[in-house]
This record gives sequence, structure tokens and C-alpha cells, in this order.
Amino acid sequence: MRSRFVGTMGIVAALALAGCQSGEQFGSTGGGSGGEPQGPEGGPTIYASLPLKGPEGKPNVQSEAILNAMKLAFKESGGKAGQTAVRFEPLDNSTREDGGWDAGQTILNGQQVTDNDKALMYLGDFDSGAAAVSIPIMNQAGIPQIGFSTTAPGLTKDETGADKNEPKKYNPTGDSTFVRIVPRDTLQGSVAAQLMQNQGCTQIALLNDKEVYGAQLAEVLEDEINTRGLDLISSETIDANAADYQDLADKLGEQSVDCVFYAGVPQNNAVQLFDDLAAGLSGAKLFGGDALATTAFMDSASDGIEETTAARVRLTAPKLRPEDYPPAGQKFFKDYMTEYGEEAKGPYPIYGYEAMKLALETIGQAGANPNKQTVRERLAQTQNRSSALGVYNIDKGGDTSLDDYAAYTIEEGQLTFGEQIEPLKE
Repeated sequence: MRSRFVGTMGIVAALALAGCQSGEQFGSTGGGSGGEPQGPEGGPTIYASLPLKGPEGKPNVQSEAILNAMKLAFKESGGKAGQTAVRFEPLDNSTREDGGWDAGQTILNGQQVTDNDKALMYLGDFDSGAAAVSIPIMNQAGIPQIGFSTTAPGLTKDETGADKNEPKKYNPTGDSTFVRIVPRDTLQGSVAAQLMQNQGCTQIALLNDKEVYGAQLAEVLEDEINTRGLDLISSETIDANAADYQDLADKLGEQSVDCVFYAGVPQNNAVQLFDDLAAGLSGAKLFGGDALATTAFMDSASDGIEETTAARVRLTAPKLRPEDYPPAGQKFFKDYMTEYGEEAKGPYPIYGYEAMKLALETIGQAGANPNKQTVRERLAQTQNRSSALGVYNIDKGGDTSLDDYAAYTIEEGQLTFGEQIEPLKE
């Protein structure tokens, strides 16, 4: 499966110059609408962008759960932000060809949003690479944006992991329009390194898929590994198109690697990678980040990793046990079960729920005739917000004060809470 980490700003610029309207010029097939819009047509609108298709065009179970959580929050509000009736339109930024997010489709979705002069909020994107595409589009149009799962550090901060000119290049207007309610990978990298230290790792190999999320998390993690004095034997990018990774496993075995961490998304051949590493490194422990906490990766019944591989994998993700959330969070899990007849799958439905709640309440605070500038100003001023995730602030860079991460094992294709780990802080 091809990597979709491409020249993000170049794509945006090329589209703007060409006035392109067809996703097929980017290799896109499908995408667009992510479900039936809710609320009055022509009213103030909240958009959400997620990859709703997985491999071979199958439904993306995790994205559907997040979207359902957003719909639950919208339903609870009666479709209103304060006294203002609003519209919710989900968008699909995936394609039937690849599954997972697509740069061209993300741009086309962005155009749909910016063409609507009633657009007041954009939730997403799910992937950090897609957010790197959509943030400058929303910024140019002045539309506020809430990230509920995008964790790459460079989207908001110039720190370890960030690429050159990040985050400045995402804000062509000079003012930030993006905030996120999920902790960034600066914290996840610290937690992942601590987890490997706790697990007795002595000879570590670090792999990444070269996308925004994977490359930045790998850089953070490399720094954290060195900070703890652990021995980093190898750090390299995988070939996402490889038929198998037996040669890679053999090479790491010759280097006496006892722990391997993969920073990347499942769509970039992660299942094949982990199964081959498990087969070729009989004694090694395998680790990954929150992007792997999907049914498509974890569940063998859904073409995920083998159960024997899953037993050796530990993942880090920004989620607590349901019983550790505040009352509003515990209520969310119960209400989700009541509404949909199943548990909310993966780490991010509760973040999608809070993203919608924050969007609605921020628009409501903007008065009887909300406009995007007032909404943007209100969003940036979020302080001491009591939510399903707990109480949090948004800092000047757009980051949340939340820092909850945990380590998980995989049992029967699902995350199982392992231990809470506090990130090291300066």
C-alpha cells in the first residue's frame, strides 16, 4: 500500500492554481459525503472529516465509532448551539482504492467546506497527515478547526519531531485557527520510551512509515530513548509496498534486537510487518502507537494481526479506563451503548464526542448570529473546560492541557488496559 505522505503544501498550492475540481486527478475514487447531513439546510454548519473506508473499501470501524459519538453529542444538543439551530455534515476523506485518508480527497473536502459561507467549524482530520493538508485550507478561509486525534507535534509546536517551518507553514494568515483536544506525540513518545524501559528493553529498533504521524513520533521517541540511556540499535523507514519483511526481521535478529517499536498507520502494511517481525524475532517484544488501535490492525477476524502476534504487542494511546473518566465521561460510555447497542471501539470516540460538544458550545457562546471570526476567538479562549475527558485548557499554540496516556495489550482484537504511564515533563 502506497505511502500518502506527500508534499502537502505543494498539493494545496497546485490545486489552488489549477482550480481543480476532480479528485481523480489525485488518484481519488469515492470519498466526499460521509453520511446524511443533520440539521437545517443552509444553516450554520459544522463539518467533520474522517476516513470512513478501510482496505478494499470495507467500513472503517474506528471512524464509524467516532462519527457515531459526534452524532450522539449533536443529538443530545437537540441540533442546537445555544439557541441557534445548526447543521452537521460528515465528510469521507478516504477512497475505495486505498482505504485510509487520501490527500486529494481531503483537499476536495476542504473546498466543499470553504465554499460554504455558513461553515463555522471543521472537526478533524483523523490522521495527522490529512490534518497537515486541511489546516492551511481552513486557516486561509478563517474557519476554526478542532483536532480530536491528530497528535503530530509539528501541527502546533516547533519542537522535537516538527519539520522545518512547522507549524508556521500551516497558518498562511499568520493567525492559528487549529486547536486539538488530544495530547500531542511529544507526550506519547515519552510514555512509549518509558513503557519500553519498564518492559526491560535493552536493544531497541525503531521503525516508521515516513508519514507525518509516523516520522514525527519516531523522532520524538528516538530523543526519549536516548534521554533514558537506552540502546537504540536501529532507526529506519519501512517500505510500505514490500511483499514481506522477513529480511528486515532477519537483520534485526542479527543485531540482537529485543524490542521493536513501529511508528506509523495500519494502512502502510503494518499487519504484514508485525506478523513477519513476530515470526522472525521469536523473543522480541513489539510496540506501536495509538494509530494501530484499530480493528483492522488488532483483530485477526478483520484481517488484522494473528492472535499469536497480538499477544506480544503493546500499544500506547491517549485513553483511560472508562471508570477513570469523570462522571460526564462515564455517562458517555453508557449513553453510547444505549444508543448503538455496542461499546465505543478504540481510543477516540470519546474525543470525537467532546470535539462536537466543544464545537456546539463555542458556537453557542458566539451569540444569536454567530460568525466564524467570533467562533474562532471563543475557541482559542477555552479555559477550565469541564468535559467528558476531564477539565482542560487550550494554550496559545492550540494544545490541550490533558496529558493522559496509557499502555495497552490486545485481547480478542480489542485494547485491554495495562498501566497508566506519566510522561516526563521539563
